Amino acid sequence: TPQELERDGPRGCGSYIAYPYFLTYEILVSMIFLNLIVAVTIEVFREVRQRNAVGLFENQVRELVDAWQKRDIDSTGFVELSEAIDILLEVPVPVGFAKSTRKHVLHSMRFMQLHDDNRIHFRDLMILVARRSYIWLREEKEEDTETVSFHPNLLREWILRFPGVPFDDIYQGNCVLIAHVIIASHVQHFFTKKREAWKLAQEKTAIEGKAAKASIGDSGKVRPVQHLQIRTDDQEDEPHVDTGTGVGDLEVGDDAAPTQPWRQSAGPSMLMTQLAAPSTDTVPQLS
Repeated sequence: TPQELERDGPRGCGSYIAYPYFLTYEILVSMIFLNLIVAVTIEVFREVRQRNAVGLFENQVRELVDAWQKRDIDSTGFVELSEAIDILLEVPVPVGFAKSTRKHVLHSMRFMQLHDDNRIHFRDLMILVARRSYIWLREEKEEDTETVSFHPNLLREWILRFPGVPFDDIYQGNCVLIAHVIIASHVQHFFTKKREAWKLAQEKTAIEGKAAKASIGDSGKVRPVQHLQIRTDDQEDEPHVDTGTGVGDLEVGDDAAPTQPWRQSAGPSMLMTQLAAPSTDTVPQLS
């Protein structure tokens, strides 16, 4: 009424309960129910996608089984490693490795067990396929395939379907894996390259040795003696060239020291005289 408006002022309609009611409504509707509806929608979309993916997996697994049976005519469950790679290259992704390389397929199979040195069993191949499919559904990296773990009961049930095929723990048993073959091939390739490089180095060294011997033979067989000098006098700064007799210069100068009478003789020494012209007159005879 006008009197209340003048007395109390404008209060609007409703009561003070409207404030908590409005806040509660916003929290429940805007933040909880709306997000719940979005979550349900996404979950339904994911479920539909998984159903389509399951149908895709069934078709690809059927293709893989058909390709396996073409190679395993006797239904032994085993094929050669090269044949298993060919099978996976025929099947599209995610079950197979279509449009990929053999090296990539072999690397993805590195933790699979080898039977009879070079054969793969169907049981182990399907475990790899299941892991790849799970990674593909979760849109994770292919490098994380080996991190996928199965429920123990489910894995045991699958293994017991093949009682005649041994199943060893790759971390505890002595089983042979494809990784062992890959490592052995890399080591063999490394040693082959090193052996070829060593042979080339030996051949190069032999050729260089022959060339060095040929260059020495072409230079002549006379040994140089110009650098050979001996000193026979007291002056250290005047070396005399060796004349070949081993006693130095045979000429005696006027400045010979009086304390050295053997240098004051007018001719060669007795030793050189005997070596130059030995005779019975000049050389004492022994009786």
